Amino acid sequence: MGTNKDTVKYDYQGKSFIKFHLPENDQLLQMAQEYDITKSYIMNVVGKVSMNHFAGRVTPQVMLEDYDIIDVTGQVDPRKSPENNNDFSIWSDI
Repeated sequence: MGTNKDTVKYDYQGKSFIKFHLPENDQLLQMAQEYDITKSYIMNVVGKVSMNHFAGRVTPQVMLEDYDIIDVTGQVDPRKSPENNNDFSIWSDI
């Protein structure tokens, strides 16, 4: 995304997450360029929450400052396991 193809933006539960000026070897940028539907990830993020005003629309947005990407392909997400009976909202983690 972007003129230099160094920006990643994704939407989750009605919120946009965006990171600008990623280096070519960044894991998030590589994942966006080589998307694989068979893979599953958990992403822990640190960012600044704001409202994005663009093209007459206002939407919640998180400007990513740091993140950790964990490949959980083939694993059960403990946050959604039947034993925990939880369905965490992304905002509950912020």
